[in-house]
Amino acid sequence: MFAILLQAGQKGGFFADPMNMILISAAMFVLYFFMLRPNQKRAKEAESFMESLEKGAKIVTNSGLHGKVQRINDGTIDMEIAKNTIVKIEKNAISIELSKKLNESAE
Repeated sequence: MFAILLQAGQKGGFFADPMNMILISAAMFVLYFFMLRPNQKRAKEAESFMESLEKGAKIVTNSGLHGKVQRINDGTIDMEIAKNTIVKIEKNAISIELSKKLNESAE
């Protein structure tokens, strides 16, 4: 850190040295592949999960509410949490689908 500050005060500054530009480019490359790209992948998986939901699937919301999908609308889902008790929730509030998790653990 101290060396960077010393170089910044010299003639031409920190960005005049080609080696520093290579280091900055490498840092940006690492940032993309280890931080940004996995988040984009996770977002795509979440979007495909929301689209794959169908009536009768057992789900859990982010707040921990368990229920079964009754109807799927554009941005919301009608979820049955008890007999004859239906709650309307946002699709983004769904955390996991239990019916697939239960089938995976049984195999």
